[in-house]
Amino acid sequence: MEVGDVFRVTAGLRGPDGQTIQNVFHFAKVSGADTDDLDAMEDFAEILDELYVSLEDFFPDTVTADEISFFDVTNHVPLPSLGWPTFTGGAVAVEAEPPACSALVVFRTGQSRRLGRKFFGPLQDGATTGGELEAGSLVQLASAAGALLGLLSGESGHTYYAGIVSTLGGFFRFIEAVARPIIAYQRRRKQGVGI
Repeated sequence: MEVGDVFRVTAGLRGPDGQTIQNVFHFAKVSGADTDDLDAMEDFAEILDELYVSLEDFFPDTVTADEISFFDVTNHVPLPSLGWPTFTGGAVAVEAEPPACSALVVFRTGQSRRLGRKFFGPLQDGATTGGELEAGSLVQLASAAGALLGLLSGESGHTYYAGIVSTLGGFFRFIEAVARPIIAYQRRRKQGVGI
């Protein structure tokens, strides 16, 4: 991976009924010598692992970690998947909200019409009241989302930005995160796939 290269990283989970849950992130390398793709993949797995471990109280214990998959967007090359370093799944032994009910973070990039949306769900029943996140849960979500802003680094010592990829404009890094207090509904993109 060279400076400027972009990877798509998909955080995979299994829901309470075995459904596939995927959250897609994009990372661009900012600094460091050219490196083996595996080093960058391990850095991204570490970054996502820290994010999801900080949110494990959001998920019921019926949500389990699946795998983290990678794609080199710059060179159009699929890469192998890795397991989660430490995240195993939800930590709370309660009922889940309906499968598509999720916490939502909107990431702004500073460019009009260039927003990132990350859904974290399904939520455990105690994280919400009346269709909104509990105050403590909202603070926890905002703190976790804030960890994706600015320079990110992994054990390799290289640095990266999280952001979105536009086919028209390239890579746009996240500069602001807004944790939404109202529960969002994450709909299927393709019939029978994911939530």
